[in-house]
Amino acid sequence: MKIRVAGLVVRESRILLVRHHGHSFWILPGGKLEDGETLAGCAERELLEETGVRARAQSLFYIGEFLSGRRPVLDVAFVMRFEEEGTATESDDSIESVRWFPLAGVPEIGPKPLEALLTRHRHDPDALRAAVHHAGAY
Repeated sequence: MKIRVAGLVVRESRILLVRHHGHSFWILPGGKLEDGETLAGCAERELLEETGVRARAQSLFYIGEFLSGRRPVLDVAFVMRFEEEGTATESDDSIESVRWFPLAGVPEIGPKPLEALLTRHRHDPDALRAAVHHAGAY
């Protein structure tokens, strides 16, 4: 089973998302857990590599699973505390776009279980802000 770790970054009532080439949906920045790496460390590294944003993992926000083709993927996401914005540290040809979205205007997100969680707050950004604030990162 592959483990994918992602980071939920909310700053000034906006959420950071990435879109990969060939996909219509957006996802939280993240990627594959490397050997010897902690989950939190993976979220921090992947966020920096894909977006140039430096942030610290604060608390576990989401655990889910999905199939990538026929391969099961464990999807883990942390609420991240924003530190600074810079330039992506690793060119990732799979990333088509990086964008901050207003909480009230979150687009289609993958995977579906995570989208369902965020959609509950799509029309109530105060509820998402409260959930993220409660986790210590807003």
